[in-house]
Amino acid sequence: MTVRAIRSSRARRIQRGVVLAGCVSYVAACVTPRVPPTIPPPAVDSTRVLPDVPSSPADTSATSLQPPALIVPVEGVSPDRVPDTFNAMRGGRTHRAIDILAPRGTPVLAVTDVTVYRVRKTGPGGLAVYAVDASERWMFYYAHLDRFREGVARGTKLAQGDTIGYVGTTGNAPPDTPHLHFQLMRARFDTRWWDGDAVDPRPYFVRVGENR
Repeated sequence: MTVRAIRSSRARRIQRGVVLAGCVSYVAACVTPRVPPTIPPPAVDSTRVLPDVPSSPADTSATSLQPPALIVPVEGVSPDRVPDTFNAMRGGRTHRAIDILAPRGTPVLAVTDVTVYRVRKTGPGGLAVYAVDASERWMFYYAHLDRFREGVARGTKLAQGDTIGYVGTTGNAPPDTPHLHFQLMRARFDTRWWDGDAVDPRPYFVRVGENR
């Protein structure tokens, strides 16, 4: 075989090898599974404010809470003797309070542990005391007192059963009908702090009024 023939044969073998390698590469590319491109996670907006979520089903608003258990605010009076005057009419308006009749000078008691919020000496309620409970959700109004207990003033802390004052007829109460005008309200501390939503207290009286 001549040198030219040898070179021609070698070139054909090289050409066939190149073609074969190309086919192998093509087949490998066709059967090799493609890996999907990595998608970056969405960016977090650090300025977004999420709504508050209650930590438990027990979380409720102040307006949905019930008043505490109370004693009757007049010494010696049991819950079943408290008259239903909450929705009675008084001069064209609904009373929204209860009147507990008792002899003049009968001790008027703190219905629960309270702090005196205001002491008044004039107006329709006459000698009167506003007090708030320990949670500051509930305000109690005691009116028509004959006199205050000595030392009672704004900020005075009283335990349940402590004397606040004494039954009387001051203010616009009939002079011959001594009684305690008592009101239970949802506390508010704005410019109308004396005008909270009234709640009938009778369902929350659990014990006779007893002086501590």
